[in-house]
Amino acid sequence: MASSVYWNSVWLGLYLEDVWMGLIKPLFLAFAIVTIGCHVGLRTTGAPRRRKATTGGGGRSVAVLAVDFFVTKLLIVLMYP
Repeated sequence: MASSVYWNSVWLGLYLEDVWMGLIKPLFLAFAIVTIGCHVGLRTTGAPRRRKATTGGGGRSVAVLAVDFFVTKLLIVLMYP
């Protein structure tokens, strides 16, 4: 009985726009993470620089958060008129 109440409320609270946002946003974030990682990795030479490039990710984390913010804003404008 309790599980049917749960799934019924999940079904009633689920919006198609949320499903689409959950499917689209990870693609943009994965592209940003891979692009930034490849850009930094291909620019480094030598073992000491490579180690520093892989551990100093503060700016890159902020860049991924910025991409997440702008993609979310764009999808909200497009999907929720």
